[in-house]
This record gives sequence, C-alpha cells and structure tokens, in this order.
Amino acid sequence: MKLLPGVVPEINKPELRIIAGVYPIPNDAVESFDFVVDEFNHLPRCVIRFKDFGEKRLASMGGLGIGAPITFNIVEGDVANLKYDVGKLTNGITNLELTPLAISKIHSSGDAGNLGHVELLLEHPWKMFMDFSSHAYAGDANSEIIRKLVENAEGRGFDFEDIDSKMFFSSDEDGSIPRYKCGEGDYDFILNRVLPYTTINKYPAEFWVDELNRVHLDTYKNMYANDPKAVIFFGSEADVNDDVIAAGSSTNGLAFARSKLIKIGTDNPEEIISIMKPCVSIDDVAHLLTYTGNLFPKIAGGKFKKGLADKSHIPIMFEPMAMNDATAKKIYRNRPLSDLKALAMREQEPFNSLFTIKVETTFCGNLVQTGDNVQLYIPNDKTQTPPAKHWANGKWHVRAIRYTYEKGVLLNTLTLCRPSFDINKLNTSVTNIDDYYAVGMVFDR
Repeated sequence: MKLLPGVVPEINKPELRIIAGVYPIPNDAVESFDFVVDEFNHLPRCVIRFKDFGEKRLASMGGLGIGAPITFNIVEGDVANLKYDVGKLTNGITNLELTPLAISKIHSSGDAGNLGHVELLLEHPWKMFMDFSSHAYAGDANSEIIRKLVENAEGRGFDFEDIDSKMFFSSDEDGSIPRYKCGEGDYDFILNRVLPYTTINKYPAEFWVDELNRVHLDTYKNMYANDPKAVIFFGSEADVNDDVIAAGSSTNGLAFARSKLIKIGTDNPEEIISIMKPCVSIDDVAHLLTYTGNLFPKIAGGKFKKGLADKSHIPIMFEPMAMNDATAKKIYRNRPLSDLKALAMREQEPFNSLFTIKVETTFCGNLVQTGDNVQLYIPNDKTQTPPAKHWANGKWHVRAIRYTYEKGVLLNTLTLCRPSFDINKLNTSVTNIDDYYAVGMVFDR
C-alpha cells in the first residue's frame, strides 16, 4: 500500500511484519532489526537477525538468496486479525510500508542445542542492480538527468514512488555542460558525476531515497523552512502541559524522548577548521581569470534579524574568526566555472550539521520521516527567574532515522541537525551569545 501525500497512519501500538520473498519471518523469531535511512548515505540499509529453530530456514533457503526481496510493514497491533497488506480503522490507515530492500549477504551460526541464528544484510536494490549503459546528457539541467535515471529504474525489477514536486526540485544548471556516463552504474554516475555540481537556488542539492521509497532532490534551506511534523518531548506523560499540547496540536503528533546525545562539531575536527574561513581561488579557464577571496559560512538556518529572535550565531567563537586571515587555502580549477562554484559551495555542507542531536524516541515513524522537521520541547529550567529556555528547544531538521526492534518493542532514533542557535535573547539558557560568530558579520580589519 502506498501512502498518499498528507496521510498520517494511526499507529499507537506498532508491530513489525517482515517477509522474505513470500515467506514471513515470525515476530517471535526476530532477535533484532536495524533499519537506517540517512540523507548523507543516500539509500536505506538494514540488518535483521532472527532465530532459526532447527536451522530449518537455512536448510530450505526459504526466501533467502542474494538479491531476494525483503518487505517491511509496521502495523497497528491493536487491530484484530490484521493481514499483511492493509489494515483500516474508522479513523484512518494503520499500515506503514517501508522501502523494500534486497539481501546482499547472509550469515548463519548455530549452537549445540540446534538453535540457529540467521543474520541478513540488506541494501537498496539500486545499489545491487544498476544500469551500466553509456549515455551522453546535453541540454538538461542536472535535476532532469537525475529524474530520467530514477524513472528508468522500473526496467530493472524495482521502482520508486512517483516523483513529488514538493520533494524533488529543479536545479540551476542551463544544460550547456554535457555529462557523459561511460562504463558506470547510474547510481554511481549520479553521486560522482552529477550531484557534486548540482545546486538549487545557489545552494548544494541533497539527494536520497527515504524510508517510504520516495526520491528527494532538495536543499537544507528549503527543508528547514518547512513547519515541524512532530513534537519530541523530553519528559514523561505526567509532565505534558498546555504548552506541549498546543505545540503538538499543530503537527502530526507527539513522541517521547527516551535519551539524547548532543554533538557540537563534526566527527572530523579538521573538516570544520578547513571550511570555517578558507581563502578560495577559482580559475575561470574561459576568460583566463582567477578569483580569490575568503569564503565565509553561508548558513541556511537564518540570517541575523533585529529584535529578540536570533538564528544567526553558530557555535564558533567570534574572536578567532575576526583575528585570523584564513583557516585553509583551497584552489578550484580545471572545470567550467559554474561547476567550480558548485564544488566550493558544497564543501560548506558540514555547517548544516554543526549542532547534531541523536534522540531515541517512542515510535514516531508514522509522524515524521527523513527530510522533515521536528520541534524539540525540553522543560524550562525553573531554578532561574524568569525560567530559562534551553537553547536546544525549537525546530530541528531530521537528517536520519533508525528503526530498531528488540524484545517486541519498536523504537526510533532520530538524528537531528541545524547550523545555528535558534533562541529568544530574553529567556535563553545561553548567557554569552555575542561571543559567538554570527553569519553575515563584517570584520573591520
């Protein structure tokens, strides 16, 4: 069953259904399920581990084999005698169908008691079955090249949801630069030869397939501008107050956070240092010119506005940004000027994840998907007068979602990101916001 735009499945007690080919994997046999979709990784992946009593499943190879399809449904567990396809209540749809994947590797182990364990590593079928035919593309924007390759997938035994203009946007290129696909799979061609030079309204494009098998071509700026789809609340049901209810009433619903991990900066510190304030040189081979200057952060979270709200400051100290001439030297050459500018802008993508929060929540996959936004609600610090609002409150972009299933419980872990503080200066927990660099600052040196 395919979800219609705007439809929110009603799933209060989620249960997982897994089918390998036409053979169901019993729920009581599933030891672990780890389904991950991340904008940065482009395609969903999954690992399933289940008990194989008497090793009968391995012996029969029922539904197992490299390339065999695996389908997943998350259903409302309170519905009696629910079938594998569609369950309905009077209040709407109660079935969520995740992106079908294919087996890429099979592991099996057993113990002396003849209890076997099977582990399946799953990839999106596009990763395994690409189109390697050669083709020259001229006269099309990069978005149209990607669209044609996506729509051609059906001939290889799988397809995607119909492209949605609210998730797949036209890019800036005029088609004057030809792109050549020679001896390369179409998926690899997109990632290596097209996407690096693709911008939408002068911002680098993000490309991925989400957990509902929808193809996205969008920018962080576009996505972050959308309203939150759900509220993630840090507290128990007893802590829910009128403010939380009001915030949740304008979204698809409310989920409760079980734990969180906050990271400021990326896993590679040198990456951030090199793009904080690089000195950039771009060669224009057509006119035998070289353009040189400093490339300052171009953050999509919002520029500084007069008043109390502040979305401009990023967690980089102001003083070293003002005192140092550059943090790196970068040279872009040997390509058309428009491609070089796109490459320079793409290197600034890590700024969009300067703040990252991983939040484990009660199941919310029916409320929000990757590419959406959520609103975090952390209760105020009542020890301060007036009560201080935690800087992590507010809107966050959902960059990744992990679905896990263990001991009969289905949970989500959301990877949330944003580039800058989003605070109200009157009641924020941040006491020294002006010590940080604000996007758009001009240094008088």
